Formats: sequence, structure tokens, C-alpha cells
Amino acid sequence: MNSGGGVKTHRDIYDVVSIILEGEVETLGKKATPYDVIFYATGKPHSIYNRGNNAAREVAFEFHTNKVSLIIRIPYLLSYYFHKLIKLKFWKSKLKKILRF
Repeated sequence: MNSGGGVKTHRDIYDVVSIILEGEVETLGKKATPYDVIFYATGKPHSIYNRGNNAAREVAFEFHTNKVSLIIRIPYLLSYYFHKLIKLKFWKSKLKKILRF
């Protein structure tokens, strides 16, 4: 991740664990440095930005669920994708990617 770069606030439909390998990032309102481990729970909003002067690197692990857990999360999934459908900005970016091919 380049200096000043990052990922905007979003929600995932699975748990994520990130380990910072190099650089200094800001996430969940706190600074994280090499060897810090960050946990992002399913459905919780989060973002990550490189606030340092040098490039930052991380490795992220996604923990997808089994079918039983997925069934329990169906209401959340429906809400998540419904909001994606109604976001014009989301579809505009997808359409631009498709038209580039």
C-alpha cells in the first residue's frame, strides 16, 4: 500500500485478520505498526490507510463460514447486497470496469 493509500470504509461478510508486515497504517481509529495483528469482525465497518511516508505491506486472512453459519447470516447478506444494488456509485464503477474490456 503506497503512502497515502488505503481502503475506504466497508463491511465484509466474513471475519478478517490482518498482520502488518511493513510500514505504519491507521485502522479502527488506531495506529498499527509491523507485527501488529488486527481483527475485523463480520459485518463491522472498517478501513485501513497508510499514514506513513513509506509503503506499507500487510497480509490478510479471510475466514469464510460453513453453510449453517451462512444461513444464520442471510438477513445480513440480503441487507448488504440490497444496499450495493441501490448505490449508483457502486454500479457506475462496475460498468466502467466492464467497458474497459
